[in-house]
Amino acid sequence: MQTLNRKLFRNLKKLKAQTITTAILIACGVGMLIATSSAHEALKDSRDRFYRDYQFAHLFGDLKRAPLFVADRISTIPGVEAVDAGISIDGLIHLEMKGKGPAPEPAVGRFTSLPEAGSAGLNRLYLRTGRLPHESITPEVVLHEGFASANELHPGDRFGILIQGREERVQVVGIAISPDTVYALSSSAPLPDDRHFGIGWMARADLERLTDMAGSFNHLSVLISPALEGQKGKDSPIRTIKTVKTTIDDILKPYGSPGVIDRSLQSSDRFVENEIEEQRVMALIIPSIFLAIAAFLIQIISSRLIHLERPEIATLKALGYPDRTVTLHYLKLILMMMVTIGIVPGIALGGGIGKLLSMSYERFFRFPSIDFSIHPNSALIGILAGILPGLVGSALGLTGIFRLRPAEALKPPVPPSFHFLIFERDGILRKIPVRARMILRNLFARPFRLILSILGISTSLMVMIMVFSWNDMLDYLLVTEFERIERGDLTLGLIKPAPLAVLSDLRTLPGVLDVEGYRSVPVRLKHGQFSREIALTGWPEGAKLAQILDREGRAVRVPREGLLLSRYFEWKWGLKPGDPVRAELLENPERSLSLRVAGFSDDLIGISANLRSTELSRAMDEEPAYNQIRLKIDPKQAIPLFVKLKEIPLIQSVVKRSALYRGFQESMGALIATSTGILTAFALAIALGVIDNSVRVSFSERSWELASLRVLGFQEKDAFRLLLGENAFQTLLAIPIGCLIGYALTGLTIESIHAEEYDFPVVMELKTPVLAIAIVVAAFGASLLSLYRLSKRIPLISALKARE
Repeated sequence: MQTLNRKLFRNLKKLKAQTITTAILIACGVGMLIATSSAHEALKDSRDRFYRDYQFAHLFGDLKRAPLFVADRISTIPGVEAVDAGISIDGLIHLEMKGKGPAPEPAVGRFTSLPEAGSAGLNRLYLRTGRLPHESITPEVVLHEGFASANELHPGDRFGILIQGREERVQVVGIAISPDTVYALSSSAPLPDDRHFGIGWMARADLERLTDMAGSFNHLSVLISPALEGQKGKDSPIRTIKTVKTTIDDILKPYGSPGVIDRSLQSSDRFVENEIEEQRVMALIIPSIFLAIAAFLIQIISSRLIHLERPEIATLKALGYPDRTVTLHYLKLILMMMVTIGIVPGIALGGGIGKLLSMSYERFFRFPSIDFSIHPNSALIGILAGILPGLVGSALGLTGIFRLRPAEALKPPVPPSFHFLIFERDGILRKIPVRARMILRNLFARPFRLILSILGISTSLMVMIMVFSWNDMLDYLLVTEFERIERGDLTLGLIKPAPLAVLSDLRTLPGVLDVEGYRSVPVRLKHGQFSREIALTGWPEGAKLAQILDREGRAVRVPREGLLLSRYFEWKWGLKPGDPVRAELLENPERSLSLRVAGFSDDLIGISANLRSTELSRAMDEEPAYNQIRLKIDPKQAIPLFVKLKEIPLIQSVVKRSALYRGFQESMGALIATSTGILTAFALAIALGVIDNSVRVSFSERSWELASLRVLGFQEKDAFRLLLGENAFQTLLAIPIGCLIGYALTGLTIESIHAEEYDFPVVMELKTPVLAIAIVVAAFGASLLSLYRLSKRIPLISALKARE
């Protein structure tokens, strides 16, 4: 075995270039697997710990108003462990710029009461800094960390609020987060906007005074006992939890409750769950691609290595080494070449990338901390995944050892026959130059090897196209949503529906160019066994400040009769045009609307249900009224307009389109940018590794033939041109294949991480494949430099020796 071990290290030295490039691919795959899976586990652990330690409720309910004794009655229901009955209301926030007076843009706040002193309550606050508020002459507030950071607010700062027409000046006493606001979303906007939407927690007495709700509540949180929550997988507890929910609904129904929802429908937790699920899918897909490519390369290298070392293998077998020993020798060579050398750097790389991903999560998810560490299971899976490509990739190549008999293997390989090629039989090759004829013969005489080489190069192009296309899809989403779909500059949310005259009043404000009124009604859509709470929106005829698009980007008008629903309802519910749908009014559960499906829309963000305003008013038997108004404004007069809007008590919220755009870029855009940046670096490593490996393997196969050509009188540049022609031909064939596979893989990836809130289309700008192709060509050019140096060092003596 010592002899074979010496041979092992000599081969490692001889194949150091292939070893390094393939080890890089293994390291990338192992690193991505460990990083993404460990970051996913860290995210889950942070969520579970935060939910558990700070008493995240299981059921949530909003209602108009109920006395506190109703909450006491709910607390006695079997299976209910704790109840928190509070006050929650939206209002405007009037911020002040440091030393520059009032901020021109209004912000929206959701203010929630805290339990009385001495009561722990549910959805507890995690204080970043400061203290909890107390009842005082100047109301005190604890601000959500996202809003405070975006507006540079600190304990001690003051600002004005407007709640139900009442103005009050409050003082910040703390900065905090809570488990029910990990992902802070306004009810009037589908995207995060920390600068213009904030959450504030106040003492109950102060909020009771501002809302005239002394001794009452309009928001309920319920914690289910661990005995029921811990046995969700069994039928009986599920029925018990449903019974608890039904009992609470019956109690709250007289007080204007549309029904309580469970944790899975709570806005913050729904977004958190979707993002965690997307990270889990990415943790499976991306590393699998890298490791599959590595296995593919190892298979090519191992099979060609066996082919090149036929004489050595034959000699070893003739000297008495059994097949098992020779096979084990080459298996150790391959494992040491690519796998073992790639695993250790891969683990270190995974730790570094995982920390970077966790840091990007902290800007997106508001947890107390995301403590990243390499998860033991992730490390074990990463090591096994690093070894697996070597075993799988070398399996086919090593089977050739068993088929080689010593007497056969000592003979030189039988030269390939070119007579079976079509262009040989038809005499096409006689019309082209000799060098081109040699290139084509060598390529097409071994079609399987040609296919493998082309697929190897196309994989690098495929990965880059998939990674680069994420930026195209993000740009498309932003442009479509904020330029084509949403055309209004401002969206106003009113406290209650207002008559047609409110539109005329708003038109008289400075800087207002156009006004459109919409009616949004919270309903529970039902069809068969399906049910979902959603906002039913009434659209004005000929709407200009907003539009609905189909999958091809064409405008879709809301039909005169019937519902226009998101494509989600077609996929999930199986609805078809003409199907009946019942819409129960959440504000008045006794009433319901009977509607029919007219068509479907392809929403990029969120899920919608739309119909004409006139039909909605007729179905609800009311005069036309609006509670959502879009404005087109003159940017030069924005500041005086905002001042006027702050003075209108009917306005509950103001959403600025450009603010939503910035908020999306700063949150999800930043997270995607971090992920694509990491993947781009890995894609470049793949491109260099795959192409350099392909070029070097091609040279190692042809070194004896090239040396023979040199002996026959060919010059160095002639030998180099042959190699250049073969590899260039393979690269050219790989480009269109890589583009097609890259597009298909992008679609598969998008489909696998599809979420209800975001429907990313498969969009690919021309610049994406052009850039990927340019990188592949550049990598090919860099590999040619090393190839040229190798071609100048071809040992001519070896060609003069007899190969028998």
